[in-house]
Amino acid sequence: MSLGSFLVILSSLAFGTLALFAQRSYEAGFGQITLLMVRFGIATALLLLVAIWKKPTWPDRKKLIGLLVMGGLYVGQSFTFFAALKHVPASMVSLLLYLYPGIVTLAAVLLFRERMFLGKWIAVGLAIVGSVLIIGVSGKGNVPGITFGIGTAVFYSAYLLVGTKVLVGTDSLASSTIVIGTAAVTYGILASLQGYEWPSQSIGWVWATSLAVVPTFLAISTLLAGLDRIGPVATSTLAAVEPLATAILSVAFLGERMGLVQVLGGACILAAVLLLAKASSKAKTRQAVSSAST
Repeated sequence: MSLGSFLVILSSLAFGTLALFAQRSYEAGFGQITLLMVRFGIATALLLLVAIWKKPTWPDRKKLIGLLVMGGLYVGQSFTFFAALKHVPASMVSLLLYLYPGIVTLAAVLLFRERMFLGKWIAVGLAIVGSVLIIGVSGKGNVPGITFGIGTAVFYSAYLLVGTKVLVGTDSLASSTIVIGTAAVTYGILASLQGYEWPSQSIGWVWATSLAVVPTFLAISTLLAGLDRIGPVATSTLAAVEPLATAILSVAFLGERMGLVQVLGGACILAAVLLLAKASSKAKTRQAVSSAST
């Protein structure tokens, strides 16, 4: 296994702990907005320390505006994800998030006129079938939880689509620091307006710090390092480990149970992710051959 592949898998496993640490933080008494403020505040501080060490190239004004927009979308994604955790099982939230490859694919067709191939259509269909199976079995009529879960995928899709334009030629460390820093400032303002909801148990700070370090700072740092080595297609394929890690941790530590139909729904969504990655790889190969022959 290459170093790049190892880093991406490590990142996916780290992201997979997000729901576990969030739930434990809630149980210790943290309020949602305060918890997100602490999460992104600590992560931003760590990223700034790395930036001081590595001295990245900071973006110009135009790129900065785009990164601030991405930061706003990331705020929406994190808010809906953490809100969904209050209503439906963590494994379900994580699997619904993985609707984003299908959403991104359809949006790319509509907005960027990207060509669709058979593999992509099959992947989109699998994603829809998978979401129906998961919602039908696990939703239990919980409209808020399902809405927040799907909203997470929508916000993350928008984040990625904006990123395809904004991140070109931008230093990855600098862009990550700005995006996460935007989230930290936003949640800091929201928490001050709402009123801080600190944990009633001291162990809450351990869970919140773990949330900031493992599925935020560590996950983002290793993802960027791996992405730089193996490229986006291989990265998106290996990232399918994340919802599996979330599901395993949720069953092991949160007492959740996954039925056969829910497992089948999750398998459909993960198959969709792998098909989309494979379709993207084939499309790039065709483009390279076409360019070489002209």
